[in-house]
Amino acid sequence: FLNFVKQKSTKHVLHMILGWLIFFIAVFWAYLPLFTAVFTFPLERAVITKERASKMYHLSAYFMARTLGDLPLDLLLPFVFMTIVYFMTNLQRTTTAFLLTLMTICLTVIASQVPCYFTVRSLQNVMT
Repeated sequence: FLNFVKQKSTKHVLHMILGWLIFFIAVFWAYLPLFTAVFTFPLERAVITKERASKMYHLSAYFMARTLGDLPLDLLLPFVFMTIVYFMTNLQRTTTAFLLTLMTICLTVIASQVPCYFTVRSLQNVMT
């Protein structure tokens, strides 16, 4: 790695490091909802089973309520994290770039959350 750094300009190395930073941020916030879902549903399994047995509501209604109810808390951490990291790493300091980065991370969290809930719940149905 050091030979590569010596051969390239400082600006090129800085862009490479910032690219990896953005990649790891995106991957971290994409996988965090997976672990949240894995540890949430086993705790709620008895309640969900009893409510489904009494046909109180469909499973899709539970998923929508769970997703919309957790949305403010799920978006608060990425918002605070990106606000700190964005300015700490001296990324492009324009309002548009910051808001687009923040929106991308928040959409990543939302998009990875719903399939994780569905997958974990489906796997629990298969295992029982």
